[in-house]
Order: sequence, then structure tokens, then C-alpha cells
Amino acid sequence: MKGNLNSFWAELIVEELIRCGVDHFCITPGSRSTPLVVAAARNAKAQCVICFDERVAGFYALGYAKAANKPAAVITTSGTAVANLLPAVTEAHIDKVPMFLMTADRPEELADTGANQTLRQTEIFAGFLRWRHSLPCPTEAFGPEAVLTTIDQAVFRTHSLGGGPVHLNCRYREPLEPCEPYIDEKQTDKINRWTDSGDPFTSYQETQLCLNEKTLDSILGAIKGEERGLLVIGGLKTSVEREKILALAKKLRWPVYADITSGLRLNAPAASGIRYFDQQRLSSEFNQAARPSVVLHLGGRTTSKRL
Repeated sequence: MKGNLNSFWAELIVEELIRCGVDHFCITPGSRSTPLVVAAARNAKAQCVICFDERVAGFYALGYAKAANKPAAVITTSGTAVANLLPAVTEAHIDKVPMFLMTADRPEELADTGANQTLRQTEIFAGFLRWRHSLPCPTEAFGPEAVLTTIDQAVFRTHSLGGGPVHLNCRYREPLEPCEPYIDEKQTDKINRWTDSGDPFTSYQETQLCLNEKTLDSILGAIKGEERGLLVIGGLKTSVEREKILALAKKLRWPVYADITSGLRLNAPAASGIRYFDQQRLSSEFNQAARPSVVLHLGGRTTSKRL
């Protein structure tokens, strides 16, 4: 069989994801996603996990990202399979967890015609994404460098604004089965440097969120000299964050409520850590005795309703 662009594009996508640090692939069954699945399976640097249900794949990717602090790529076929990812996507959006969704799709001309497993897939996750894009069916009119820069942009966006899900919709025409990648010097000449380098095609500078001097002065003014403060620690992502906050807790010497999502619930300073805050909040005596004059909340949201 003559090679086609499906395999070529899919291999570009998987390789560029790996170069950008996304090397964990959650794969679900399906036909339309065959080019992506084969490309991931053939790449020795890819770590592939087979999930028999899209909901499972979505939540597996969510848990992986929370543990590894980097996104996993979820590959699904077209149609209702995509909709099954919505619960995990909403969780990732709310908790600011990076997630990379790759959904296979049918050609654009089949949309709204009643074709099997064909939906307006790019609209399913509206309002819950950091970025979304739909690649056309592989064509020579859309060069390989454009495919690579699209992946680079997507990975950058999944880390932006604190992190969150991105959605890349990949359209494919038949044949979908494995074949030798389409090779054309006019296509490959544009990416020769990329092929030899081992680096991503496009480099993005990592952005950092930081408080301005006025805000820092305001916080310092609120906590300076306070002896009845309460330090609330929400969800944290890295060990560096935990180390810095523990150091601050020891310096402030305030009571500390470390939420279970912080990873510090059992590591808070022994003299000041409140281990059973939710239960103690049921006591009016505790509420009166522990009423703080100022609360400093660091990290993400907490799971406690009583707090």
C-alpha cells in the first residue's frame, strides 16, 4: 500500500509531544484514532497505557498529572467517545491540572450529515479548556512545520494560567490502517533541522505568576505582629512549594490547617498542626477559642466545607 500523510502527521504529533515532555499516553479503543495509536505504539520513548473506557482514561490522566505535575495525552476515537471525557476535563479545569486531549475525528464534510460517530467535537468542552484547535485532514497544503508548531502551542497552553486541559481535534480520512509514512522531500526539507536536533520545533519561555510589591506589602502589613493568625494550606503541586510553606509555618508559629490535597496534613509542625480540623469545627468551644484575627490561605482550594 502506498504510504499516506495520516501516518506521517501522527508520527510528527507523537514525537513532538515527547520532545515537549508529554511522554505518557492513555489510549482507548477505536478505529478513527488508529494513526495516533500506531504512532504512539511505535515510538520507543512513549509510555502507553491501554484504557478500555474513555472515562477511565480521563481520570487516569488527571491522577497522573497530579502526581507527576505534567500532562498525559489522552487518545480517543470520534463521536460519543469524546463526550465521555467531560467529567475529567471539568475536574482538570477547576483544579488547574494540565491535560492533553487528542480526539480523532471524521472529515469536515461528514459533520451534520448523520454519519456514524460524528459530532461537533470541538464544542463539547467549551468553557473548560485553556486552548482548543482542530487540525484538518492531513494534506500537503498544510506543512509539517505547521503541525509541529501546533503541538508546541498546545503544550505551552496546558501549563498556562496555572495549568489546565487543552483539546487537539485530529481529522483523518481513510485508509486508517498502518502503512509506511508518506515521504516527500518538499515536506521533509522544511523540518530537517528539527529531525536532526532532538528538540521541540518551537521553544516557549515558561511563564511565572508573582505578586507585585504593593500586594506583598499589603500581605505583610496584615500578618505582621499578629499572634492569633491561622495558616490554611490548600492544594500544592510541587515539593518545592511544600518546603517553602513549611518554612513559613515554622516562622509564623500560627495554628496550621493543612488540607489533604496539600500533601502536608501529616507533616505540618507538630506543635501547631490541626489534624482534625473538620471534626473540631463542630465544637462551639473550639470555634471560640480558635477564632483567628487573620487568615493566610496559601495553595489551591480546600476540600473542607466547614472551613
